[in-house]
Amino acid sequence: MGSATACQPKARSIAPVDLVPIHADSIANWISEYRPRVPVRYDLKWQFLNDRGSTGGRAAIRIAPPDSLRFDVRGMFGKTGAAVVVGANGVWSKPENDFKDVLQSAPLFWAALGAPLRPPGGSATFGVAGAGRRAWRYAVGADTFDFVDRRNAAGHHLLAEMRRRGTIVGVTDATFNATGTRVASARIDFPAAETRFSFSVEAVDSLEKFDPGIWARP
Repeated sequence: MGSATACQPKARSIAPVDLVPIHADSIANWISEYRPRVPVRYDLKWQFLNDRGSTGGRAAIRIAPPDSLRFDVRGMFGKTGAAVVVGANGVWSKPENDFKDVLQSAPLFWAALGAPLRPPGGSATFGVAGAGRRAWRYAVGADTFDFVDRRNAAGHHLLAEMRRRGTIVGVTDATFNATGTRVASARIDFPAAETRFSFSVEAVDSLEKFDPGIWARP
């Protein structure tokens, strides 16, 4: 664990103020280009930062369409962990506490990977589209999710925010590569805990065959 030499992450709300009610199908059409079509593996370099310092390592993420994800992480001193997410739900993690933030805010993690989830059935949905920008929101239960797809000369970003009973849980900023075909790097800030998880994508493999056993709880 390194020393914390910089200010702790402070998440700024990205929630749009110009949204209007729209049908959930419109949002589904907007995000269809993001959805993975074939199984894919991402190899990452990651960093975790909090008020005690920072640590980092390598990770592999396997995504099986339409909405299954396994996250395997390697850290300092040989520490390892894994987690499985299906849709908006964390299924299991090992060790259990290491992935708590990710499992409790899975839609943010999907957005960080450039694969935002469709609004669940029964959600209240809102959106707006303009030059170089699309924004949408869905609310279900106590949770509200906002997304902003921003494309301009500075690059292509997908921003996401989760609020629970009006309080920000987390904010994501995913940066796409020059061709806009995949995420190149991303960060997720959790303001209440003053933590940040960030990563950069080092390799992508769409040819690997996934063993069905990777989804089973260890």
